[in-house]
Amino acid sequence: NQWTEKFCEYLAILLTRLTDQKPTILLHDDLRTRKELLGNDIANIFSKTAVFVTIIAPEYIDSKEYLAELEKISEILYLKSDDTSRSTNRLFKVLTSPINEGLQPDFLKNELSYDFFTINRFSKKAKIFSASKDDETYDKFWSISVDLAYDVYNSLCSQTFDEKANNKQKEKRFIYLAETTVDQKDNRDILRRELQHLGYGILPLTQLPDDGDKLSDVIRNYLKRAVLSIHLM
Repeated sequence: NQWTEKFCEYLAILLTRLTDQKPTILLHDDLRTRKELLGNDIANIFSKTAVFVTIIAPEYIDSKEYLAELEKISEILYLKSDDTSRSTNRLFKVLTSPINEGLQPDFLKNELSYDFFTINRFSKKAKIFSASKDDETYDKFWSISVDLAYDVYNSLCSQTFDEKANNKQKEKRFIYLAETTVDQKDNRDILRRELQHLGYGILPLTQLPDDGDKLSDVIRNYLKRAVLSIHLM
């Protein structure tokens, strides 16, 4: 819970800097309070929510209450796992440790994940990135938080009713930045940040399927939308 609160605090700071507005971030407890004290319907609140950030941790994935909330979000978003036509994401999946895909709700499996952990190559144990400046993983925590904030910001821009912003979003050019091996992940992240800073949209927007036949079709659809394809070797 302490990690989650710190994560939300940093995310709010970053989004405030990007949008020049303080975002309204509702935590699970805030939703429950609104329901109990104000009688607000959770489905109604969700329908007016621009983006969802869901934290997937072992202690959360075993919670029936948490999974029920995720299911309600799924009903509101009507996400399709094979949708390659979307130009932005409204659901952002944060992992604090490795979670087997079989344990994740179906509608989350194909969403891109923001991994706030590293695996020790000797002990094979996962270590969560710390929000404490004294920890050696703090820089990683900050970098992934910035990535997430920019992606949320781009999603908010695509949903705005401002005509100029909408026209800019329609004109956005996409680059297909191919998935790579673990040893090149940091380099891919650096390149992704630079391209986004220059105004490009990055594909893929979903987790690529494991099935070979489906994979070919998904990649082809993405490449049709891309002006360039980049592969780190």
